[in-house]
Amino acid sequence: ATEWPEPIDIFGDATLSGSPELPVGVLPESLEAFAFDKAERLGVDPSMIALPALAVCAASIDDRYQIQPRVHDHEWKESPRLWVALVEEAGGKKTPAINAAIAPLNKIESRWAEQDEATREERSRERKIYEAKLKSHITAAAKGKMDAPPQEPPEYFAKRRVVSDATVEALSDILRGNPSGVLAYHDEL
Repeated sequence: ATEWPEPIDIFGDATLSGSPELPVGVLPESLEAFAFDKAERLGVDPSMIALPALAVCAASIDDRYQIQPRVHDHEWKESPRLWVALVEEAGGKKTPAINAAIAPLNKIESRWAEQDEATREERSRERKIYEAKLKSHITAAAKGKMDAPPQEPPEYFAKRRVVSDATVEALSDILRGNPSGVLAYHDEL
């Protein structure tokens, strides 16, 4: 019986498959300039900035925009989605690269939070008042008084664009308040 040679790892050995370089001219001009500039500053391959930056761009497109891939299939519609995973050795600067790509979206979200602080505080006060009135209403109803229940204030949803480490339940609430969609960012797969 002949012994089989050890299998060749074509995916884990870059000397066999080579490491492709991000060609110039395949990205929109501003995105390319951003990716190459940030990559040079961080000391990483430009694709480590470009790919998450493309995902950020896709996440910035409102999910209510949809395409219909098949002309006669009106049930199949897709909104912009891009799944990106960076694969790199430990210490390969994946986190700084992803953070650099997401930073513009985080700035937008921070600005929204600042602008929305007064509304958030007002809704919190309204909620506390409602809960106190509801408690009084329940107590009164238990004593036989049948007045109208208090009107529940509208639910507050923070305007979001980036989500990380959220439970399915929390993500459901976030998406309910943000029908345009969010970027789900996970540092580790």
